[in-house]
Amino acid sequence: RHAAAMVAELRKGTYHYKVALGASGWTATAFGEMAEGMPECSGATAEEVEKAMYAACKETSGFPEFTYANDMVTPKMSLFTACIGTAKAGAAPAAGGGGGGGGGGGAPAPGPVAEAPPPEPEEEEEEVAFDLFD
Repeated sequence: RHAAAMVAELRKGTYHYKVALGASGWTATAFGEMAEGMPECSGATAEEVEKAMYAACKETSGFPEFTYANDMVTPKMSLFTACIGTAKAGAAPAAGGGGGGGGGGGAPAPGPVAEAPPPEPEEEEEEVAFDLFD
């Protein structure tokens, strides 16, 4: 095959599944921009449904390998996200953040560290001529 023909078959994008635990096991339903044509996945265990979602994304996207996050939101629900072919060559990763849950901030930016502003002086309490709890 010609390399240009292979690239045309690849479907880059961010793939999402909502995964829920029901009476008969785990069921994953695709949602978002790339959901069209994505199969529903199911399995008796969370591991089985995760493997099925990976296989579905692999088949639909045409990419042989990719990374993903499957984050538990509650004990009975998780969100699966795979960003496939969306990274730019030579692009530096953003500081902080993180997949799935929004993560925390990254390392502090290099450079001089600003000093914290001095604390504001506390106001003195006024004396009241009556008691609120009489």
